[in-house]
This record gives sequence, structure tokens and C-alpha cells, in this order.
Amino acid sequence: MFKLPRRARAPRTVAAPGALPLQDYFGALGYLALLLGACIAILPRSTDYFLMTPHTQSASADRPEHPFLTPITAHPAASAAWCAAGVATTMVWWGNKVARWWGAPPTFGERSRDALLATAGTALLLLNVITLLGAPVSHILESALLALTLALLTAWPVVYVLGIPSMYDDGIVGRWRMTRLVCATDAHDARERALAYPLAGALVGAWAGAVPLALDWDRPWQSWPLTPLVGALGGFVAGGYWAFTQSALKALHQDIEEEKAAEAAAADTTKTPARKRKNKTK
Repeated sequence: MFKLPRRARAPRTVAAPGALPLQDYFGALGYLALLLGACIAILPRSTDYFLMTPHTQSASADRPEHPFLTPITAHPAASAAWCAAGVATTMVWWGNKVARWWGAPPTFGERSRDALLATAGTALLLLNVITLLGAPVSHILESALLALTLALLTAWPVVYVLGIPSMYDDGIVGRWRMTRLVCATDAHDARERALAYPLAGALVGAWAGAVPLALDWDRPWQSWPLTPLVGALGGFVAGGYWAFTQSALKALHQDIEEEKAAEAAAADTTKTPARKRKNKTK
């Protein structure tokens, strides 16, 4: 039987140490923004298939709520659960993308186990912090789902790519790098920015998202923990684009400096024979 020849696949290019394929990174950020936006705007609408109860307009008649927001604000706990599930799936995909740019070994099982343990521990820590910062104790489920979402955004990508550093002498460099990225957001190259900046953006976004909760507007979208969830997702994406901007500007500056150095070297090579001829004539 006649078979069509298979098209040869282009070989994957592995980035140099410290390098990041900025074009691929920018495109992946677009998909990331769409996926995380769907986690809070689209997935909560699936609650209708399980509760089988129509959503009621919870806003006042003089300030009605937009119908697009009603499925999200009617059941905040269910919306937070859908958001956490969507973020978990998205972070698995995102962790694989970033790990490929880092050139991490393809040990999916071991890296997933480390990331899962780190995410669980970070979620417990964040739950205590959120509660101490004033989260309503009566809504402990919503607070736990918010903590889980933040842990997925912050702990999963970093640990999935870098792993858990060893507690022995051979893990000193790994522990130092992990502390530098997570605690100080001190990134030394483009790949480290792709890990550190979204992490910081998610935490800052969640903090900023809690500000509308204190406003006396009595709107349904101010239900706990909807605004911190939106802020965390938006901050994660904003941190990714900030990392891209910083890396692109530094790469552009480096290209300009290299071009200037090449032009100076070319000019120096053309001047050297002229100087030799001038010295011979003397």
C-alpha cells in the first residue's frame, strides 16, 4: 500500500544557559492569560450543571448586577473551587513550558511529587497568613481555596522547575538560588525572571485585590474571596509580561553594545594598516 512520506519534525532548540526564547515566551504568555481568565470567568458557570438551581439577582434594583457576573458571584465557594481546579491544570502546562526553557531533565514523576509537596505546604502556610490578616473565620473553605490557588501560582512552577534543594552540602547553591528568587525576587537572568516576577505579581495582585472588600459598596462581586482571586491571576500574568519586558530591554541593550563593540573593532582593524604604512614612510 502506498504511504505518504512523513514530514520531518524540526529539532527542538535548547536555550543557552541564562537565555530565554523571548518569542516563544511572549506567545505562551498570551495562552496563559486566556487560560487563567477562563478559570475565573468561564469555569464557575459549570456550577449550574451540578446544583440545577437558577441563579437569582442578588443586587439591588437601583444598582443591578450584570448578568455575566451572576453565575460567578452566586456561589463564591464553588467559583473558588472551579478557579483552583483550572489553575492547577494550567500550572501543570506552564511548569512544563518553563522547565523546557530551563533544560530541566524529563523526570516528570519526581518533579511533580516535589512540586505537589511544596504546594501543599505553601497552601497551609498561606492559609494561616490569610487568616491572621483578617480573613473571615466563618468562610474557612473559601480562604483555603484562595490559599491553594496562591500556592499553585507561586510554589508549583518554581519547585517543578528547580526541585527541592538538598539539605546537604551539595544543595547549598540550590537553597541560595531558591531563597534569592522567592524571598528577594532577585533574578539574575531572563529564565529566573520568568519564575520570580509572576510569583511576586500573584502575591501583590492578591493583596491589591483585597482592597475592594473594605469598601462599603455592598456589591455581590465583593464576596470573599473573589476579588483576591482575580487580583492573583491578573498579577501572575502581569508579572510574566513584566519579566518579558525586562528581558527584552536587556537583550536589546546587549545587542546594541555588541554592535558598537563590533563596529569599534572593525574601525580599529582598518586603522591599523594605515598606521603601519604611515610609520614605514617615516
